[in-house]
Amino acid sequence: MMTELDQALAEITAIRAQIARSAHFRGYGPATLAATGGLALLAAAAQAVWLPDPAGDVMAYIALWIATPRCHRR
Repeated sequence: MMTELDQALAEITAIRAQIARSAHFRGYGPATLAATGGLALLAAAAQAVWLPDPAGDVMAYIALWIATPRCHRR
């Protein structure tokens, strides 16, 4: 009976280790960070030109930042 318990615990440990390895976040690469920053700068420039008073047109402000794409790679 004890060997079955030991086997089950070993299998659970192996499953947990596999899940931990597959869920490890390795971060975004430099190109992805640079592209995201560049798009944010373009959106900020567009906001300065077309929305000098964002509080006056909140919906346009929100639409601009929602429409700004995010560069994510998985």
